[in-house]
Order: sequence, then structure tokens, then C-alpha cells
Amino acid sequence: MRSNKNLLKIIIILLVISFIFLQIGLASVKPEIIYFYSPGCSSCLKVEKYLYQVKKEYPKVSIKFYSIYEKENQRIRMIYDKTYNVPQNKKFIVPAIFVGRHYFIGEKDIEKILNEKILYKALGEEFLKLDTAPKKPEEILSNFDFLVVLSAGLLD
Repeated sequence: MRSNKNLLKIIIILLVISFIFLQIGLASVKPEIIYFYSPGCSSCLKVEKYLYQVKKEYPKVSIKFYSIYEKENQRIRMIYDKTYNVPQNKKFIVPAIFVGRHYFIGEKDIEKILNEKILYKALGEEFLKLDTAPKKPEEILSNFDFLVVLSAGLLD
């Protein structure tokens, strides 16, 4: 009987220690939101207002803003799209948020995750390891569909 009590005490102590280490591990994940936008985009402006509200509620959250018009940010977005396996029809679409192990693209998608508090849950997750391996030119070109190329040509 005495050995059962000792065993129970040891199990409780191990559970408490495990819980403490789990909390320390979760606390080390820095809550961060990666946000891709286009200047002047009305949907992007609405999402930015939501993000500032998130920042107000959770001051420890870091939000990184990337304008899709800057060449370096396009390269960064390509890396996120590849790492997160973003479907072809959503690549380079803005507004876009990457947080934890999730991505959310488009105003409606982002609005939904904010309303359902999904974003807040994702803030505690670690990011996926970004796939930064150099791409072959044909892989880069395969990311663009006809409408993207046509739109870029018209803008230029």
C-alpha cells in the first residue's frame, strides 16, 4: 500500500514538472503575424484595421508588413507560398496572413478567422521552416498564370 502512495506521488511530481516545461516551451514561441498587402487595396486596408485591433488586444504580437509591390517581398511571398503549399489560384493574392502553421488569404477568409478566434489559437504555434532553396527559372514561371502575367503587363 505504501509503495502505491509513493508511486502516485512520483507520478504527480512528474506531471507537474512536465506541465511546467510545456508552459516554458509555449512561452518561448514569439507570437508573430506575417502580412502581405498591396498599397491602396481596400480589402487590405480593412484587414490592417483588424490587425491593429489584434495588436491592441495582444501587445506582444509582432506584425510584419510586406508590400507585394517590392521585389524582395515578392521573393519572400514566393517562399511562404511554397512552404505552406498555397494553391496555385491563391498565390500572390492579397491580403494574406501567415501565422503559425496556417495561412489565410483574402478579406473574407481573414475576417472569418478573426471572428472565430482561430488567429489567436494559431499565434501560439511555431512557424513552418521556410523552404528557401533556390528555384529553377521554369519553377518560378510556373507560379504565374495567364491573368497574373496579363495584369502585370497592363500595369507596366
